[in-house]
Amino acid sequence: MEPIVKIIILYDDFKRLSEKQKQSILDSDSEQVGFLISIKNETYEKLSAEEKKELEGFNRTELVPLKVERVATEKIFDLPPVIEIKETKQVFKEKHKKNLRPYCPKNIINRNFNTKKKGGR
Repeated sequence: MEPIVKIIILYDDFKRLSEKQKQSILDSDSEQVGFLISIKNETYEKLSAEEKKELEGFNRTELVPLKVERVATEKIFDLPPVIEIKETKQVFKEKHKKNLRPYCPKNIINRNFNTKKKGGR
């Protein structure tokens, strides 16, 4: 019985498959799907014995697979962004602390300023 769907794989893509993937293609004895490897007869004759042994069990064809543009699938729904809420416990003093300007020692601002009180009290 002829398979309903024939899948053509380029030989270059077939070389990149792992042994596990190649074996799974061979083991899938489906009556509906047939796998063909696209390779020209001239290039097949030039292959080494090891490379020809890898192709055993697969059907060969000279047809080049059709190149179909993949259309981007439409999004059915957008996932909301994940917002992490970090709770930081502040001490009352830190919460109500008002830093209008950063601390700066006075002797840097005005070198002639003396902080010691003059006169006796």
